[in-house]
Amino acid sequence: MPLVSIYIPTHNRPQLLLRALDSCIAQDYGDIEIIVSDDGSTPQTADLTYERMREDPRIRYIRSDAPKGACYARNVAIAAARGEYVTGLDDDDEFLPNRVSTLLQKFQSGDFSFVSANMYIRDEGSSHIGTPYYFSRKDLEFDYRDLLFKNCASNQVFTRTDWLRGIGGFNERIRKFQDWDTWLRLSQRHGKFLRLAQPLYVLYNDPNIRRVSRSITHEQALEALFSENIALYTPMQAEIMKFLISNRTATSKFKYLCKS
Repeated sequence: MPLVSIYIPTHNRPQLLLRALDSCIAQDYGDIEIIVSDDGSTPQTADLTYERMREDPRIRYIRSDAPKGACYARNVAIAAARGEYVTGLDDDDEFLPNRVSTLLQKFQSGDFSFVSANMYIRDEGSSHIGTPYYFSRKDLEFDYRDLLFKNCASNQVFTRTDWLRGIGGFNERIRKFQDWDTWLRLSQRHGKFLRLAQPLYVLYNDPNIRRVSRSITHEQALEALFSENIALYTPMQAEIMKFLISNRTATSKFKYLCKS
């Protein structure tokens, strides 16, 4: 069975990291390696990770001496990955137990650049399973053109490791929408992708955590993504994107449409 690498970038959230690690350990597909890419955390992160490593040898730990951002941490892990396939997990979220096995089966069953899935949005500390992010009740196929104006691929995907490396991994110049940018480039290079209607991921919402991505506006982030990928847009598509960047109301509507 093929080895699947799971990368987890982390920075000073050791208790949340343990939850993420435990959700990987609980996968019903056993041929995995779990790469914790520590973005310059305090020693507590290393100590708790090493404890889990003693319990499960599939866990690997890589530490950067100084914080360089989540994209850098992801790329370090992707460069070190030994698996034929790769997928990611944020340190404050978790996988459902059948995520890896389901995504692997779906990826191998079709000619896709990557496979993604629906996810539950759950408030931190809540016992409720959460609300599915996407409304669609059926699996949907897309290509890169569907990603030009909205991220319809979710925040994490499953793909071939060499393909993700081949596009240069995550763009470290982008402060927000890094996942969207990466899936856009990946699909443009390798073709259509599949998004499953079944939720296989839990994304936790914690209003007390301040993220770097919240320090720039949606419009600023759109402009950065557009600038980095301008060659993929036709002249008409470029005009549409410029309108979205400059029109706050239209941009908000597109944020809502991302959940379709």
